[in-house]
Amino acid sequence: MGAAALALTAAGQDFTWAPCFAVPIPQAGPASHPPAPSPTPQPQPTPSSNPRQEEHDAYKKRCQEPEPPGLDACASRRWNLQRKRDCRDMMQGWDDKWQPGRHAPDIQNLDRGIQNDENWIQKNCP
Repeated sequence: MGAAALALTAAGQDFTWAPCFAVPIPQAGPASHPPAPSPTPQPQPTPSSNPRQEEHDAYKKRCQEPEPPGLDACASRRWNLQRKRDCRDMMQGWDDKWQPGRHAPDIQNLDRGIQNDENWIQKNCP
């Protein structure tokens, strides 16, 4: 045991021996400290903290929003007309910002639906 301790000391290492296991344990000191841990990594964006996904979810919510119950035919058409306009505008805004042309066919369908609702309201509602 003395030779092992002497050899370790000769190699420039400071060790003590644990009494019950006779295992060398490094002494605390500046040379034996591990490097400081790096700062905590930033959390990766989740779908709810991703601006692109948030905007997508917002227009999806508006486009799929059910109309309130109890509306007469004209109020229902007006409500749906406004929802279609909002949906089209939000979808177009998303496309303009994130991926131009991505929803072009959907936007064209909404434009046709808006025109149909406007015509129906003009003919049937006071």
